[in-house]
Amino acid sequence: MATLLEMRQWVSKRLQDPNNTAVSADDVDELINVALNYWKNVRFYFNEITDTTTLAQGDAAVPIPDDWLCPAIDNCFVIEYSGIRYPLRKISEDMYNAFYLSNGVGQPWYFTRQASTEYQVYPIPDRDYTLRRFYLRDYADFSADDDTNEFSEKAANLLKYTAAAYGSRDFRQDLTMYQTFMEQAKAEESSLRSITRKDNATGSTTIYSMLNTY
Repeated sequence: MATLLEMRQWVSKRLQDPNNTAVSADDVDELINVALNYWKNVRFYFNEITDTTTLAQGDAAVPIPDDWLCPAIDNCFVIEYSGIRYPLRKISEDMYNAFYLSNGVGQPWYFTRQASTEYQVYPIPDRDYTLRRFYLRDYADFSADDDTNEFSEKAANLLKYTAAAYGSRDFRQDLTMYQTFMEQAKAEESSLRSITRKDNATGSTTIYSMLNTY
């Protein structure tokens, strides 16, 4: 596990500025946070969360946790009812509005993203339902020297090489080193994606399934 301090020192050395004379410590921290905010949008094996919440009777809104960044998969909500799981199908806002009736209650089958109202299901729940969520976790910027998170634990090299690439480009105006560091960052990404595929891929292609015929 790497702390912000350790990553800052590593990046500063790669920028040939270990004492932060040309590129300040604050600037290096910003580079690391820019890297974090870029890569946290990618699904890796360690930043996907699966949990459950309750869809309340009469309320179409999906409860969203504080650390929600974005869905991890397209059909990211699944109702669990009577020992069976029912994936909700994602539809467009236009289709949702065309379906919608204020008295359209029942077991939800669909969901959509509706601007400031976030995610809405339809039909409107006729009872409380257990809802399983699959999402990518959001991460706050590193700030204190001893700050860590899953990225600094599982993908520190990805952040460090990306930050070094950005620093080479933006502060050193050295496009050769930018490309060198970015190529290494891409290699780190490829390695992490390989682990993610092994965790998540089925190893086969589904041609037909009764689960997606509704």
